[in-house]
Amino acid sequence: MPSLTRDEAIERMANAPLDPNAPQVAPAAASDLEPAELREKKAAEAKTAPGQKPRHVTPLTPEQHIEGNAWTRSLDALMAGGSRPDVRAGVLRLLATISRVSVAKTTLHGKPALELTGRVFNDGYEEQLVIDAETGIPLRFVGTYPGETPGVVMTYKVSRVTVADLAKR
Repeated sequence: MPSLTRDEAIERMANAPLDPNAPQVAPAAASDLEPAELREKKAAEAKTAPGQKPRHVTPLTPEQHIEGNAWTRSLDALMAGGSRPDVRAGVLRLLATISRVSVAKTTLHGKPALELTGRVFNDGYEEQLVIDAETGIPLRFVGTYPGETPGVVMTYKVSRVTVADLAKR
């Protein structure tokens, strides 16, 4: 298979179906969409809990939209194939090319780790994925608005299960 350019790889990941056997739906034409101001207002209202003020929503450029989808699909790929070194390497290589994803050194439980932060949403929401610095195995995920209590926290445990393990149950 020929090498892909950065943009081709990001677009393929952004458009990767969760179920490759599911029928693909063509995106709506721009003329079929609501005006941007109305979409932004609806998005802000949908993310606002009763008693909270709406969050500022900045329109995404087409490139930011594709990169955001690539971030999300990359996390899906790590969830499905995080135990496979080739999946981890490919996903991490792709994420390193996305402008709205930053990588910082950190530690988790005293071990060296990397924190990948995706700032790919138009309302300030951020997602952080902490991976083992040596293996790339996902360790922790946090979804939050900066300065607020995280709305989502997940801890990963990657393990191998054999037929013998299943027979013991």
